[in-house]
Amino acid sequence: MRHMLIISALFLTASMDLSAGTPEGLGAANRGDYKLAVEEFTAAANHGDMDAANYAGWLYLAGPDGVPKNYAEAIKWYRYAAEAGHRIAQNNLGYMFRMGYGIEKNPEEAMKWFEKSAKQNYPEAIANIAQLYCNGEGIPRNIDQCIKWMREAAKGGVADAQFWMAAYIVGGTVSPEYENEAQHWAEMAASQGHREAHTWVKMYSMKLDQKN
Repeated sequence: MRHMLIISALFLTASMDLSAGTPEGLGAANRGDYKLAVEEFTAAANHGDMDAANYAGWLYLAGPDGVPKNYAEAIKWYRYAAEAGHRIAQNNLGYMFRMGYGIEKNPEEAMKWFEKSAKQNYPEAIANIAQLYCNGEGIPRNIDQCIKWMREAAKGGVADAQFWMAAYIVGGTVSPEYENEAQHWAEMAASQGHREAHTWVKMYSMKLDQKN
């Protein structure tokens, strides 16, 4: 029987892309003035800027200096953007349901929002769907679906997904004949600064040197 690993990592878009969006809010965030940033983002969101709504959700979730952590407000702004079709907000709203932050934990509702985001090719949402299948959260655990979605997330550039693909292959969840693929994913993750993957690649290289 293949051994199934339990994934505990979470795929939330937990930072802001400070190259696009509301200039005033992004400028304030760049200066570390998060109180002004959230005011600018919520004002812009009320005028239809869904990037700003997603940013406001993130600030209320993270609670940096000047912004009190408020899950209800985070959900409010994530939902506002998610219902308008914003793929990152859809993923983040799914995260809130998965974790039960400010709302009753609901993996089925989380899956709904992850799927909406994944249909727009958002890699982190694809990774989150993989996790639900891997861990059997709200659905029966399904190794084949876990691997299918995790591989897609890895192809999409999610470093954690790349590392977990390597771990699955080496651990026997995926056929060991794919050992070269394991090395590929570990190296891809390591190139993105993934610490565990970097250690894995180093140890694997030492193992190959000993064989030779």
